[in-house]
Amino acid sequence: QCGNIAWGNDYGLGVSQEQLTWITQEALLTIPDGYNLIVVIHEGITDITDPSWHEVYKNFASLLNSFANKEGQFSCINPGYVIVFSGHMHMDLQTYKSNVLHIGTASDYLDNEINGSLLFEPIHTDAYSTNEQVMDYVILDSEKDILKCIRIGGGYNRSFHLKKMTIEVNESITLEPDLEAI
Repeated sequence: QCGNIAWGNDYGLGVSQEQLTWITQEALLTIPDGYNLIVVIHEGITDITDPSWHEVYKNFASLLNSFANKEGQFSCINPGYVIVFSGHMHMDLQTYKSNVLHIGTASDYLDNEINGSLLFEPIHTDAYSTNEQVMDYVILDSEKDILKCIRIGGGYNRSFHLKKMTIEVNESITLEPDLEAI
């Protein structure tokens, strides 16, 4: 180990201290250099999802951020990409924070009407049909630094370019197209 950081959870929900310790000792500190870390969790751990749940998972999010940024006890680790998938919000969301890609994926139909008011544009409106359920098949192309989510059911395929890019004003680049034929 390279250092020592204390993690904890005061909420009784989310990830316990015992779980954080296990994740750190048995998983994160054993990942070989350059390996990608993909976390699949019901509720997202960043504020693109429900902020109250973000508070519950803040210690777990901090742990992953430290891992992704080689901080503290992870200063000797050389991780690949760190990606977190979640589905609780029933809509497609994504953000990139602290070197962690957070992807929210729809899981099934969400009735987004409350008191006759539309909360957001629905991904699909196929409630009670064969398109109600959605699934993403995920492909990580490490050679091209692309993560593809191939959608079955309502919604759309998505591609994420994982390599950081800096683009100057008036500069153009060609991005890898979404490969429908996969």
